[in-house]
Amino acid sequence: MAITIRVASMESLILFLHSFLPFVSFILAGSFMAHVLEVGGQLVCIIMPLVESRLRFCSVVLTALEYV
Repeated sequence: MAITIRVASMESLILFLHSFLPFVSFILAGSFMAHVLEVGGQLVCIIMPLVESRLRFCSVVLTALEYV
């Protein structure tokens, strides 16, 4: 299972990666992989936790970010 985040531009993606992924990496002790794809002209960042039990925590954090 993966968490997918759609971003408007490369600038917003870079901002997201710099501000958020280090936090997730610290909390999850590096137990995730991130992939960036272009789908229909949109950049999509897919985060795949390597430890299934930690997916819920990661999902909650990402959901909170969507409303910031």
